[in-house]
Amino acid sequence: MIFIKWLKVKISYAMLIFIFICVFSGFLKQCLLCYLMILLHEIGHLSFVKIFGGEVYCLNMNLFGGRFDVNLEKVKYKWQKLIIDMGRHCYKYLTHSIFTICYKG
Repeated sequence: MIFIKWLKVKISYAMLIFIFICVFSGFLKQCLLCYLMILLHEIGHLSFVKIFGGEVYCLNMNLFGGRFDVNLEKVKYKWQKLIIDMGRHCYKYLTHSIFTICYKG
């Protein structure tokens, strides 16, 4: 478990084992790039949850992605929840540029 200032991040053992296997098989760069894009996707949601006053308790990272444990009681309107759900698109261009930089060809 890794603690980041105000956010608790839980990383599953399956994900750690997968990264360990990738280290020895030569796919570490691709593996870390995929998890970086997942993390940026979740940060897109996180930024709008914080803007609208929601509380984030924990980020659970597993082998297939991430999931936030949040309290959205302070988020009153449906349009705010829609923006939180669409927050991932704010980081779409950032992840695309990271992918492009790592795989110039």
